[in-house]
Formats: sequence, C-alpha cells, structure tokens
Amino acid sequence: MEVKLEIHHIGCVVSNIEETLKSYKTTLGFSEASEVFNISSQKVKVCFVHLGNGTYMEFVEPLDLSSAVGKLLKKRFSYYHIGYKTLNFNKTIEALIDKGARIITRFKSEAFENKECAFLFTEELHMIEIIEI
Repeated sequence: MEVKLEIHHIGCVVSNIEETLKSYKTTLGFSEASEVFNISSQKVKVCFVHLGNGTYMEFVEPLDLSSAVGKLLKKRFSYYHIGYKTLNFNKTIEALIDKGARIITRFKSEAFENKECAFLFTEELHMIEIIEI
C-alpha cells in the first residue's frame, strides 16, 4: 500500500504554553490558536497555533517532568515530531511498519475528538505522529 499523508503540525516541547503563545503572538504575529487540551494518556497539555495553509505548530507542555516529554524538556529538546493526518489510519500504520517504522504508542487524543493517534519512529529514528481523520 502506498502511504498517503498530509502534514498537520510540527510538535514543539515548551515549558509553559501560555508564555510561548504570548511570545509567538508578540514576536512572530501568529494569533490564531486553539484551546488548550489536556491529553491525559500522554501526561501533557497541547495547543495548536495556525501557521497558514492548514499547518500548525503544536506546543506540548509536559504535566509530569518524569514523563517522556518531560525528559525531552529537561534535555532542552524543542522540535521533536511531525504530525500527519491520514484517511485510513490502520492501513497507514501497517504500511509504515512494513516499511521499517517502529510503533511507540497508540492512543486516542482529546485534541482530535478522541480519534486514534500513534507515534512511530521511522528507520532514520525521526518521530512522527499519525492522526486519524
């Protein structure tokens, strides 16, 4: 199966969503932001800032510094994944695994109306998120 993905967002770890939003609004002029969602299964809060052309920056604030995202923040990582939307979630996941990707986790996200999401590592160890639409 050919994998067909549409970019949705670039994930960026932040220590404080509200402070980061202020900076993006003041410095870069981006003002269109979503509500802040608590993603309990991932121990994070997230917010999406519209960058244009249907692409977003996802600010990810860890709620627990011992969580995976909390550890990224401690190591001063910032941009760490790209999120892609797909029409056929399960077949896309299978096709990516067949092409060498490794699944990290699957979950339902409050930020996407409790639709299926999954984080995977590509063969190059790039982290991607697949989002059911």
